[in-house]
Amino acid sequence: MKIGTRGFKPVFDFLDRAEPHLGDLEEDYRQHFFQSDLNQLRSLLTIYVITTVFYALVDFQLHKNSVLLLMLFLLRLSIFLLSALSYFTFKHIKSVLQYLTKA
Repeated sequence: MKIGTRGFKPVFDFLDRAEPHLGDLEEDYRQHFFQSDLNQLRSLLTIYVITTVFYALVDFQLHKNSVLLLMLFLLRLSIFLLSALSYFTFKHIKSVLQYLTKA
């Protein structure tokens, strides 16, 4: 890591080399794809939450009377709650500017 005027910055910044620089079109590009990106994110979070619930059911079948069941349940519950919170947070974001101010 190299320390610069803006804090820590990786010596080899892969994203700067991989992404094309759009200049003045960057804001229009983000706004154009923003809704489809949010829809994709919400779909993935939904799938993730559903699979987490199914894994919790499998954990219950495998570890019925174990301390491990409680630990796995707490882990899966925290993942479930964070995913649900993210889903509903992103559901209320309507513009790129609103997203950037919340992030």
